[in-house]
Amino acid sequence: MIHSWIARLVMVAALASAAWCGEASALARTAEERFPIVVDADGVPHLPVSAVAGPTRVTLDNLTTASFGVSLYLIPPAVANRIASVTPKADGADTADGTQVPDWLGETTPIGGPGIAGPDGRTEAVVDLLPGTYVLVFDFFPPQAGTLTSVVLNSADGTPFLVTVQDLPEPTQTPRPTRTPSPRATRTPSQVTPGNPLATSEPEAEPTEEDDSSEEPTGGAGSSEETSTVVMTDDGFLLPAAFPIGQQTWEVVNQGQQPHALIVVAVPAGTTADQLRVALFPSPGEAVAASFDTSAMVNVGGLGPLAPGLSADATLDLPSGTYAVFSALPDPTTGEPDGARGLLAIFVIG
Repeated sequence: MIHSWIARLVMVAALASAAWCGEASALARTAEERFPIVVDADGVPHLPVSAVAGPTRVTLDNLTTASFGVSLYLIPPAVANRIASVTPKADGADTADGTQVPDWLGETTPIGGPGIAGPDGRTEAVVDLLPGTYVLVFDFFPPQAGTLTSVVLNSADGTPFLVTVQDLPEPTQTPRPTRTPSPRATRTPSQVTPGNPLATSEPEAEPTEEDDSSEEPTGGAGSSEETSTVVMTDDGFLLPAAFPIGQQTWEVVNQGQQPHALIVVAVPAGTTADQLRVALFPSPGEAVAASFDTSAMVNVGGLGPLAPGLSADATLDLPSGTYAVFSALPDPTTGEPDGARGLLAIFVIG
């Protein structure tokens, strides 16, 4: 069933936001830009064809009956030239169903994007767009055989749909700083393992009266959202000792040597990391734990695949309850999913 839905994910409608992006590119950038992605009930995506470099809030409105997230991948110039040389399909030719990930995707750099949005759901993330050419990749949920089904968004002629990001000239009196993505630790994270989902860490020091230089939350001026830092490694997550209740921002940092994603789901109280691991990523010959039904998971957001050394922000709304966070990307060499290698944890809010 998922393949038939994917086959309809082609650009057959007008790009709803193209005019907006053209207007934005003519102005000096003074604030966080927006990159809206809307997939209507017929599976037709509406999104900008261009964007302006810098921190950008990417939103996903999913009006379909499927569950998926979207990530932007930066394409090297050599790969972009190869893609441009592909002959479009003739009118009337069948379009690919999109289930085959092109070989050149392994040469691109995933920079994150809105996490998994359920039917009629909305997710968002803030990513740092660098100048260049991007392709959009849709990741469908739940994982099939332990990994997400990934689809490169194609145009109606079968060629990849490309987004161009341009830099804006800076005033001579204010040189543009070099943007090198790096962790901005706002609190000391602690290692979370299946046996210790809520390890404690030292509390943050209270700011002194003289210290008024605290960093503004990602949400912008006047935002009441709290920011937490979540670190991904190749074999686990480093989570804070506790998360706040309600609206919040997670600054996600990939300190591993491979790309990883961040999927956040609500689960029934009492769910253990081992139950979830066996249900989602069973080892060969391992029986699925009957005590946990994966249909009980509720998508609440997260972040699309993120390359090593990069960071991006995920915006979440988390009421009191029990949650799981995991990645379902395959190891580039072995094909083993992240979640089976330790990138899975349970945490409780409230």
